[in-house]
Amino acid sequence: MFSNKQFYEITFQYLYQTRIHKILKLYNGAGPFINYNFSKYELQRKYYENDPNDNYSTYSKNNSSTLSVGLSIVLGLEGNVYKNISLFTEYEATVSRG
Repeated sequence: MFSNKQFYEITFQYLYQTRIHKILKLYNGAGPFINYNFSKYELQRKYYENDPNDNYSTYSKNNSSTLSVGLSIVLGLEGNVYKNISLFTEYEATVSRG
């Protein structure tokens, strides 16, 4: 079995940040993106029944690639833990056409 999946994406987002507490910041934004998705899958199997001379083999191969463009929307929360250390969580939703 052989499998290869690759995903490349370029996203440009304009982010707007709002301080909601002295250590918490809320940010949101949106922007366009383009991505390329490539997958290659190859499978070869051999089946044996009760008798070793009775064998069956199957082979399948699938290649696919997709180019998509769309819009991404992001919403996040960032908290300062220490001087130069912060934690953040982010949610991103996308709409695309490929």
